[in-house]
Amino acid sequence: MKLNNNMNKHLIITIAGILIFHVCPAQDKPMNRLSTSLFTYESIDETINDGIYSTTYFSGLYYQRVISKSWQGAIGINLENKLIDDNCKNCADNFYGMGNFKETELLLGIRNEIELKSCTKIKPLLGVDVSYASSTYSGDFSGGFGGQGYTFDNSYDKLGVAGDAGISFEPFHNLVLTALTSLKFSRIFEERKLEDLKTEYSSLKWTPVEILIGVRF
Repeated sequence: MKLNNNMNKHLIITIAGILIFHVCPAQDKPMNRLSTSLFTYESIDETINDGIYSTTYFSGLYYQRVISKSWQGAIGINLENKLIDDNCKNCADNFYGMGNFKETELLLGIRNEIELKSCTKIKPLLGVDVSYASSTYSGDFSGGFGGQGYTFDNSYDKLGVAGDAGISFEPFHNLVLTALTSLKFSRIFEERKLEDLKTEYSSLKWTPVEILIGVRF
């Protein structure tokens, strides 16, 4: 049997509605969720040049526990070890090269997944995290005024608070995909080892997108 264009549209809309806004039978929802970060695109505070963004894959592990109908507590660890192309292409006399960034971050937070309809597969979410991170950034950089170059070897301790917003999607039973964007305020304690210098300052870091996959149990 051939379907005309209108019938095709109605069929697609109906199937999409069933998948996204299906009515679930009454059942006990799992209280726990274990997630990992598939993809993160974030700004990096520690680089020599400002405005450097970097991509990370499979960097974090997070545990969430339901504490009420829509609220969840969260604890997690984030590990990063990567090379960063630290270069300001439109700047004069800047340092440039590959920097080695390493970080261990611990976080504690709370999430609210908002149910717009009973048992919907897609839910907006909001969250707040507090975190502690220890990181290092090092490398031998070329350039600078006169081309003298620069050797970088710094360590950082960071205390932060972040606001998160995004959506969660459950394509299959107890499998959850989450897309987040976040803005974090941090107090950073920096040690420049080669210069025997310690300093502290505040920073505002934006993570445009983070994609996580999790399993409820």
